[in-house]
Amino acid sequence: MRESLIAVLLGVFVSQHSWGAEHSLTLSEDTWINGRVPNAIYGEVDSLHTHNWQPKYSLLRFDTSSISGQTVARATLKLFVRDVRNSGSVTLHTILTPWDEDNTSWNTRPSFKTSESASFQVGVGDTGNIIEIDVTNVVQSWASGDQENWGLLTSTLSNILLLLDSKENSAGVPATIDVSTGPSAETVMNLESIPYIIDAPGLYTLDRNWDLEVDNDEQFSFIRINSDKVIVDMRGYRLRMSGTVPVTGLDINASGVLIHNGSINISHTISCDGSAIAGMGNDIRVLDMLIFGHSECPGIGGVRLSGIEHRVIRVNTAHSLCDPMLEDCKIDRGGSIQVGDHALVKDNNLFCENSDCLVVGSNSSVINNHVSQSILVGSGNLVVNNVAAEIEATGTGNVIENNW
Repeated sequence: MRESLIAVLLGVFVSQHSWGAEHSLTLSEDTWINGRVPNAIYGEVDSLHTHNWQPKYSLLRFDTSSISGQTVARATLKLFVRDVRNSGSVTLHTILTPWDEDNTSWNTRPSFKTSESASFQVGVGDTGNIIEIDVTNVVQSWASGDQENWGLLTSTLSNILLLLDSKENSAGVPATIDVSTGPSAETVMNLESIPYIIDAPGLYTLDRNWDLEVDNDEQFSFIRINSDKVIVDMRGYRLRMSGTVPVTGLDINASGVLIHNGSINISHTISCDGSAIAGMGNDIRVLDMLIFGHSECPGIGGVRLSGIEHRVIRVNTAHSLCDPMLEDCKIDRGGSIQVGDHALVKDNNLFCENSDCLVVGSNSSVINNHVSQSILVGSGNLVVNNVAAEIEATGTGNVIENNW
């Protein structure tokens, strides 16, 4: 269930970010080389040959510019089998030195790893079909720069002849590599030492509840997100944070950040200032969170985001869902949500004492929220199906309808 949720949430980023995205890598160079005719060059022919007798190798190089520097979650090589004789195994080798299709023959062939990077089985029944091979490790090495991308070479020890379409075959189906980029590995946050700094893209998780306290002379943030393209999946755990100064639970100074699936309690601050989640950046998303403030500080416990294109969905700041660890919790206390322009604020239950419980900028959608106090919006907003004590617009061009 958690994995499927993460997959859905990653999809949210596809239209606006290069991470969590799908890429199709196309051929930039391809040829085959013939041990029987060692000086022959086949860079312009419409098929690529792999055979064990007087060996024939196919060479494939793909354009990886679209994934440079990214994390490769999955990479799948797709080969259309134009023809195959007999059945057997084909090995893929990583090419280590430069080559180009117009000048490469058996005698001028590049060096390559003798060990396999991947392998696949092929038989007569595969003719006319696409075979898929996992090449995640080698493509990740190209994307990270650990291995220069000179492509892949096919070889076989089996008594087969495999024919693939080259990119020069106008009626063919040349090879491609389908790549999914995104955070493939996770980092479990250890909050023994605070502030915890996130300074690299990826997936960050919790594996336990944390009760954190700070006694400091100036404003303090417990978790600081300084890198774009970060997902914080709290895995249903709780962060309970308190201090004698204004405190922020998660302080975001980045764009393309997702916070979801947990609870944050901000309590016992003498100054009655601070936020559970605060951010300066674009496309910050907060989903499925329970947020609790201090009973004597109605402004504590909210979500405050500046920037554009935020998504605050299913955030529940209601103290009626009190954390049993929070003894001074009251039903009518909670924090507000404040976001910038081009935001989506949907399906939230806000129980606030301060009058402006939900504050939204311009050109945003405010849908199906239950707010104990007022909703305040700027210009050009869609405000529908909300329950609020009052809805006030400071600008023009708003659509405000079906609210109670």
